[in-house]
Amino acid sequence: MNIKEIAFTKALNLINASGAEYHILFEGQEYGQRIGKSARTRKRSKYPLYELRDYVIPVLDLLKQAGDVEVVEIKHYDTESVRSSLGKYAQARFGSGNYMTTVQNDKVQIMRIL
Repeated sequence: MNIKEIAFTKALNLINASGAEYHILFEGQEYGQRIGKSARTRKRSKYPLYELRDYVIPVLDLLKQAGDVEVVEIKHYDTESVRSSLGKYAQARFGSGNYMTTVQNDKVQIMRIL
């Protein structure tokens, strides 16, 4: 038995002792049982499809250069949904770390950094 096989055997014994489910392929052999993929569920949106996107994209169009700030009214949306949507589309447009958002007085502010 070589050192890789010894290390693998020890690891396999630890995994078995923990009671965890596993499926490992090692040097052409399978160990454990195949584990099926769990269905990924998506949280249902509170608002109709693209409604928040259509609300926040025009605000991002106003942020032309670094230092520009816009204030977004919440209207009938919840604050976290507006802030989250702004962040999502700002990251796609400007890149990660190139904008800041904050919530003050039931309004969301966004500033373009770079």
